[in-house]
Amino acid sequence: SICFFTLVLKAQFLCEPSDTRLVLTGVLKWQDPNVPSFSDDNRKDQELYDLLASTGIPDSARTILLDNQGTLEKMTNTIRRQMKACTENSTFVFYYAGHGSKIGNNYYFCNYDMGNQESSMFNVETLYDLAAKHFKGKRIILMADCCYSGSLLAVGKKIADLGKEVIVLTSATSSNISTGNWTFTQTLLDDL
Repeated sequence: SICFFTLVLKAQFLCEPSDTRLVLTGVLKWQDPNVPSFSDDNRKDQELYDLLASTGIPDSARTILLDNQGTLEKMTNTIRRQMKACTENSTFVFYYAGHGSKIGNNYYFCNYDMGNQESSMFNVETLYDLAAKHFKGKRIILMADCCYSGSLLAVGKKIADLGKEVIVLTSATSSNISTGNWTFTQTLLDDL
């Protein structure tokens, strides 16, 4: 836990808010009624967004996608747009809260409109693909509060191999489930 807090504090000083791009997605309810919803009482994803916004990240440089806004297309397009807008010294911050899923050897963040096909879900590897094609900035911070969120570590390592600085903060390893109680995000809020 010392490493976790050190990374968060270091991240605070690594980011110049005026040259930071943020995409925050929180999906607590899904189009498919068979997917268990989370309570939106005391949502911590919105609170984290508000806190990060208060640091001075410009309005045009930050996007929040909550529940039905967190579709596969919107997530992908928003990440692409914000990455493409980065300058050579920019920091790109991505955060996801909701359900995480593992199917075979692939990991997914469960977007609002996901279906039964893997192609309808946000593959965590998409973050690497978009960074490799569009990110010209300096640093990427990846955070997730969901089951299997540790899958971001492998993505972060691949992005680091592109010569980028990468910080990964997650609520679980790639083989574990998360608490479902905002524990990680609340700790992040408290630390920031």
